[in-house]
Amino acid sequence: MLAVQNVGAFVGASSELIFLFESNGVDEAAGKALIAAGIRTVPEFGAFVATATELRETLKAECGLDGAAGLQAKAKVAKFVVAWTNAQKRSEKQAEVDVENAVRNVPKILQTGDFGGMRDAYEKKYKTLEEDQDLPPIRLGNVSNCKLDVAKAHF
Repeated sequence: MLAVQNVGAFVGASSELIFLFESNGVDEAAGKALIAAGIRTVPEFGAFVATATELRETLKAECGLDGAAGLQAKAKVAKFVVAWTNAQKRSEKQAEVDVENAVRNVPKILQTGDFGGMRDAYEKKYKTLEEDQDLPPIRLGNVSNCKLDVAKAHF
């Protein structure tokens, strides 16, 4: 299980990947080895190998996790396979949602942590916001949309 005290070993990995490893009970040393090898996100982990058999072979060769070595080792490998399967499903579902939202012109919903980070960055650069005050709207798009927004504001 991933220990909170060892977060430094997971620098560069997405919080979602760390959560996936932690929630599935992935072996800490093997998780660190994958991150050190450059696997940083859930989609990368899901695409890391093509089959569960290939994952088992990679864990045996690179991390010393041999499912044939006993029940405890088999359980560690099984947890990795479950996390890998979940990573594939999550990545596939997230890609579907992203495409659907792009087609519908629906803005991506920010997670609470991302919103908090944006709020902190805004306050550092500009001014402190009150608790009930939101970030000012940010207009993205082509120039004609911006001109339309300015024209609406004046009428």
